[in-house]
Amino acid sequence: MKPSRSLTIYIASSFRNLHAVQMLTIILREAGHEVLDWTEFAPPLSADMLPVQRRTALDSDKYGHIFEFCTEACGTADLVIYLGASGQDSGTEVGIAYNAGVPVYGLSGPLEAPGLILARAVSRWFGKTSELLAVVEEFAEEHPVEVAVGAVQKVKVCVTCGAVPTFLYGDYCALCALRQLGLVIRRVRQP
Repeated sequence: MKPSRSLTIYIASSFRNLHAVQMLTIILREAGHEVLDWTEFAPPLSADMLPVQRRTALDSDKYGHIFEFCTEACGTADLVIYLGASGQDSGTEVGIAYNAGVPVYGLSGPLEAPGLILARAVSRWFGKTSELLAVVEEFAEEHPVEVAVGAVQKVKVCVTCGAVPTFLYGDYCALCALRQLGLVIRRVRQP
């Protein structure tokens, strides 16, 4: 069943969970949600690379595109999903979402015991993917798009998507700026 509202979701996780993030992204998109997918920025890795070469490739962000995309996505998504076990960057992304008031659901790793900050920043933890997905659909049904009524406040919005980002790059949010540069592929939802 398609939700009455499509959510914009960001999945905070580690490169070590790359395939799990990609599979969860497919499932969420098939359910009608937009997923802000950082895995599209993943550098090509080959089987013959040494571990130090893989780490160097994964840690490179020469132009800051990954940083800008991820920080903007965490602060503007409808929902962030923490997919554990993950490292420092994912914990930071959860913190960005928490500080921006974006709800965070966590799918803990099988051997994970989140620390104090991560445990409290995540509003709800799940042990099974199926439970998480069911609650995401409930969240979509229970949280219709909010429209501000009353006092008028001037805010700068992205000219392409209408988002109210933390930072604007010209007249664009980070995601639309990257799309303008041809660095993000826009996915077309299937009906």
